[in-house]
Amino acid sequence: MGWVDWLAENIFALTLALIFASALFSAFVKRRSRDRCLKVLHGNMVTAVLPDGKRVWGTMQVFPQGIELKYTNEHTDRDGHTETSSILFGDQLNKVTGFHRYHADLDEKKQKRRKKQIQKAWHPSLFKRFLPSVRNIANTFRDAFQQSFGMTLSQIQKSPGGAALKGQDKQLKKIGEEALGAAGNAFEPILERHIGRRVVVEELIDEEWGELPGILTDYTRNWLLLLECHLQERQILDLSHPEELEAAHRLKVTVSSEREKSPSDDPVVQLTVSDTSDLGWVVESLTGEDFEVLIEEKLKAGGKLSPTLSSVPMALHPDPDGSAHALKLNIRTTREADLCLPRARAVVRHGSEGSVSSGRKDRVEN
Repeated sequence: MGWVDWLAENIFALTLALIFASALFSAFVKRRSRDRCLKVLHGNMVTAVLPDGKRVWGTMQVFPQGIELKYTNEHTDRDGHTETSSILFGDQLNKVTGFHRYHADLDEKKQKRRKKQIQKAWHPSLFKRFLPSVRNIANTFRDAFQQSFGMTLSQIQKSPGGAALKGQDKQLKKIGEEALGAAGNAFEPILERHIGRRVVVEELIDEEWGELPGILTDYTRNWLLLLECHLQERQILDLSHPEELEAAHRLKVTVSSEREKSPSDDPVVQLTVSDTSDLGWVVESLTGEDFEVLIEEKLKAGGKLSPTLSSVPMALHPDPDGSAHALKLNIRTTREADLCLPRARAVVRHGSEGSVSSGRKDRVEN
């Protein structure tokens, strides 16, 4: 008795077994198949840069179908709703312009772990070097395996007892596809040559392409992982709701309209900026419609600045409640970070063995 005849005689039991096996295996694969690049950031304090330039950060939890950023403290929005995390599913996740893991945001234990990750990126193990080859082999033979599986099903269906399999083709083929899909992944020989080396990535920022140096550590179909980047970030802070800036940027900002000496003096704008992080900033300028006053003062980590600005037009002065709807504060800083960038917006453009100290310039409006 041939093996095809044996399968035909036991086809009903085998069909049930294969359908259950397919469901169980599918659930297992989906539960385990987290993106490799995003998985490196799991359990770390991570900042997500959203399409509109706004930023959300928290401890990153990576799931197969999305991510969750758990806030350090509860946040109450303008409508009075208490929020403890931000959740991004597939479609929203695909629109994120990047995930940033800032060295200064990590505790001492995670900072040491991050340094080890950078060392491993420079000196990958033999297993790490061999694993891409395994994935490449799986990709190479994926189509052949799927065609062989389909031909086997076709032969069984033609046998006398094969009627029970009719209508189950898609369900059964799913077993082979998911098995191969779990092992296979993107394999690009050019990028493999630069794993663990410095590269220059071109990234689309505000409809313009900017260059960003870093260590290429890994890549998948959707993401690039760069370690040890130095970012010069510029941010535009909207002073219409200054009380929200501490939660969003770890900066306390107060702005008021005052008279310097006597009631007859023209009012001036008193600006106070306090840093509650350990970053340090440069306060560049205060701007409004057709107006800009340069400040260019350094705000040390944990420090405070209180410049008095006398040239602000009266029409732009803040309201008595401290809100300044027409004013924006421009600040900048340089931060060491690891980035996970979507490949739809970032491409490895150059190999580089030079310094990564001159990072790209981010401009974010909030």
